[in-house]
Amino acid sequence: PKPTTTKTYWISFNSFETALEFRRQVCLDDPNDLPVSMEYMDRDSFDVIDRAGRFLGNTIKLVGTTSPIVERLWKIKLWIEALDIRGAATFGDKILYWMN
Repeated sequence: PKPTTTKTYWISFNSFETALEFRRQVCLDDPNDLPVSMEYMDRDSFDVIDRAGRFLGNTIKLVGTTSPIVERLWKIKLWIEALDIRGAATFGDKILYWMN
């Protein structure tokens, strides 16, 4: 059955082992409280996103993932990347990186 309400939590750990222990002790302790999903992101991935994805992340945080604003901006980015112009494929990412 689909839950009537949902919540999202962002929890970070210094190691994968700690994340596994958290999942075992907290998330798997009661079968009625199982999360829909749980992901692990290593430190390198976190650092790259922190350096290069802060603007996009904050935009999504502000307006939500289903916002027409995010959808429109993403379509513009993909349109630019598809142009047959030298540097177009990375232009959007460079702009996002600069905006951080």
